[in-house]
Amino acid sequence: MQSITSPQAGTAAPDFTTQNTTGKTVHLKDFRGKRLVLYFYPKDDTPGCTVESCGLRDQYQKIRELGAEVLGVSVDSVESHQKFTEKFHLPFQLLADTDKSITKAYGVLNDKSNMARRVTFLIAHRRTRQDSQNIPDRKTGPAPARDPGRTERQALTSLNSILAQLPGRHWPKLSIRQQAHHGASDTLRLESGSTSPSPNPSTTQ
Repeated sequence: MQSITSPQAGTAAPDFTTQNTTGKTVHLKDFRGKRLVLYFYPKDDTPGCTVESCGLRDQYQKIRELGAEVLGVSVDSVESHQKFTEKFHLPFQLLADTDKSITKAYGVLNDKSNMARRVTFLIAHRRTRQDSQNIPDRKTGPAPARDPGRTERQALTSLNSILAQLPGRHWPKLSIRQQAHHGASDTLRLESGSTSPSPNPSTTQ
């Protein structure tokens, strides 16, 4: 039986605190203001997960050009992540969710295998209120009209296209909006997206 408590559209996205590949403590809030590809996978250095991670590695530069960062999450240890990263030259961080708190918070724990399912979340930065408004330039006058929402949607569409073409059955499940408010803490919000098939842990790890 699989967990079915994934965050729903319009709800706050779960924050987390854990260690990355180098043993540094990281939080989701550390990536505020950036787009983020947060992908969950079952286990380091297994066939399906290796294909998936190397696919992201090969597209990493394109992802970075779209203003996004990549984080991988599994229930493996920091030491396991270090070996996996070194073996396949992964340029992005892997998060050690050894207590399964992140996997459970995002509703992607496979209760049968006790590992994460293969699910991807897209986190996008959306500016609101005054930081979305046009600010006049003292030299040239009012700035031309801009549509931050449209720019964000275009970036997300491009990211979705890249992810949809990756090997290892790696498709976005939900897009997560990150709203920034002047004088207030950022709030992560969810948008509905496409759902990836639930892999069989015995055949796709």
